[in-house]
Amino acid sequence: MVGDDVIEGRQRLVFVNRGDHYALSTLGVFADGVVLWRFGSTDLDGLRAAFDDGTLTLTPPEGASLIIAGTARGTVPALESWLTPEMVIGELADELDDLNDRPDSSRRCWNALLAYAAAPTRANLEIVRELYRAVPEHRRIYMLGDMDQNDVPVRILLADPGATIPARHPDHTLTVTPELREQALGYFRRSEAGVAESRAQRVADGPETSATRQ
Repeated sequence: MVGDDVIEGRQRLVFVNRGDHYALSTLGVFADGVVLWRFGSTDLDGLRAAFDDGTLTLTPPEGASLIIAGTARGTVPALESWLTPEMVIGELADELDDLNDRPDSSRRCWNALLAYAAAPTRANLEIVRELYRAVPEHRRIYMLGDMDQNDVPVRILLADPGATIPARHPDHTLTVTPELREQALGYFRRSEAGVAESRAQRVADGPETSATRQ
């Protein structure tokens, strides 16, 4: 709550270092950029600092005292997280974009890919490269929304000719060739054409906004 306004947010779990024990707590990010845990309030930069100095962690050390408020206490078992703090921060940044109806990191990279497919210049490719790296690493395979391809078409375009990259299927690789790059460009050109056709159909079916009579 901010005054009488309700600020929408999202939350996840995190461990807070209380000195003599670790506590499992909720970590929330809100549309106005505020990040909260327990009694702490900061922003995404402050969240990164809290992970860096050990105030927050995804994996408390084995054997440390652990308290889950109102539920249990004991010692920390051997924990292994499939995420890093930077991945979590990237996820929360995407959530913040979503809460504010802005394109998240995947959508920004997608838009850059369409622009590059329309005008495949080196400058546009560098924009794609930068925005692709900004997508949280564990979310990159989902960014195209195409589980038959994952993010392979993107990685083809970003690789140097002759480079070998992992393929869609485990233990398989691809060697990037000019023909393969053209296929990847074609993938995004077809995607853009499909979006344009869908947009035209919606307009043809009727106005995109309703008008009220006075």
